[in-house]
Amino acid sequence: MLLTAGIALLVPNFGLFSSLVGSLGCAFLAFILPVLLHYQLFRTEGLSRKMMTTHMFILFFGATGAIVGVTVTIEDMINAPQSCS
Repeated sequence: MLLTAGIALLVPNFGLFSSLVGSLGCAFLAFILPVLLHYQLFRTEGLSRKMMTTHMFILFFGATGAIVGVTVTIEDMINAPQSCS
């Protein structure tokens, strides 16, 4: 908790930093990691074409969401006004 408080005090626009970490972490945990783990578990049994297509769609959706989230957050960081502290 002290580490988090220290980072929040030292990093200007902590909300934007938190958004950057969240956009990467949430997309990875919600979309990419489950698909990769499911593939690892069932690859020896063979996955149907429909299942592989579903996996690819979910991976594409998750990667696209992460890229868009990171891009928007970085643009916001660049355009954010500097703090006067």
